[in-house]
Amino acid sequence: MQEFLFKYVEESDSFCAVSYQGDAAEVVIPQTHWGRPVTILFDDLFKGHAEVRSVAIPDTVT
Repeated sequence: MQEFLFKYVEESDSFCAVSYQGDAAEVVIPQTHWGRPVTILFDDLFKGHAEVRSVAIPDTVT
């Protein structure tokens, strides 16, 4: 399962992935959320998730 919590960033009309709630070893960050790009990953996004072995990050993340 892969589930993220997002926070809207008004200045850039985009979303920041702030929390990962899944249990997958291979994680794919989505390019969009509610039709807006995901451009930021929170520093502690995977804190406490030792099961994560790889993360695919889309080009939208800067």
